[in-house]
Amino acid sequence: MPWTISVTVRNVFCVVSIALMMRYTFVRGAAGHPSLSIKQSASHQHDCSSSSSSDVQDQQEGCKNTHRGNKHTSEGDKADVITTMAAIPPISEMSVTQIKQELSTKYDITDVTDCFEKPDLVKRLEDSRSANAEVVKGPFEYGELLRIGNRVNPSGIVTLSHGLGDSARGWEDVAQDLASQHRHLLFLLPTAPKMPVTINMGSVMNAWYDIKTLSAAAGGDSDPNLLITANYVTTLARNVANRYRIPSNRIIFGGFSQGAALSIVSALTSSFRPAGLMVLSGYLASGDLVIPKIVNRDVPIIMFHGTMDNVLPLKIAEMSKAKLEEVGVTNIDFQTFPMAHSAHPRELKLVSEFIAKYLP
Repeated sequence: MPWTISVTVRNVFCVVSIALMMRYTFVRGAAGHPSLSIKQSASHQHDCSSSSSSDVQDQQEGCKNTHRGNKHTSEGDKADVITTMAAIPPISEMSVTQIKQELSTKYDITDVTDCFEKPDLVKRLEDSRSANAEVVKGPFEYGELLRIGNRVNPSGIVTLSHGLGDSARGWEDVAQDLASQHRHLLFLLPTAPKMPVTINMGSVMNAWYDIKTLSAAAGGDSDPNLLITANYVTTLARNVANRYRIPSNRIIFGGFSQGAALSIVSALTSSFRPAGLMVLSGYLASGDLVIPKIVNRDVPIIMFHGTMDNVLPLKIAEMSKAKLEEVGVTNIDFQTFPMAHSAHPRELKLVSEFIAKYLP
């Protein structure tokens, strides 16, 4: 029988509308973000010296650029949702500027002085794509990946997955701060694909999976896309670890809100046992799909939540913890903080301590 959590949330559409316009900032630039649709600052620019989108974008070569969404069914209403992702143009159709931009942002190649003609640039990009291809099969086109921290000889990997409507840039400051404290680690910040989100009136935004209600009904509100995107993050972390010859037991999965729900799946259902799991203002989503796939029951977990969270009420997190414990996932450090749906400086301090403990 599907596990169901029923929680009444008042003024849902008010919460969604407000969340569309808000962004929180905290001490030392640490950012806590509402789960529902955050507008990102237009001032963000990509800096190849500190991060690169190579790992995620490399893995998208050969993936389909058009996703035909699942059929969403509600009482008295059925509709097919089709989302067309922005297609990646063939290299032969790209301009010189576009080719140079991809070489720079995806492959950290900025010196192309030996490419005298456009065909030379085309060949360079073709070779780069081929040499770096790490295909993650799936129907989605994922967004920017930030790689922050030790990119020379890391001894461990930490993934930080953002919440609904956000992007990797939303947690860049947090990752920079953590990387400065753990100089032996590489932090991977992926960006979710775009898809319609039912609870936001079908608006297309960055999302790891669809959310139909805030009732956290793990049976009736399940979305198989969660398994697809979680596998993407799992495969990304494993592939990058393999590139640096890092054992898979030196990977920590972490995330905020929807990204935390994603991280639960990545950590507990992966074919390898990760070093840890960090769940920040998150919950167990699609429980009827996820629970049968859980194999890593002894992974150390920190699960933090705000007592004043009106977007994802504390009760949902508490019931998620109880359900995980019921199926044998018991190594959970559950703590609450006097905050809304955001990040707390003291919480981030404990995150750093958790990382230090399990990835020394």
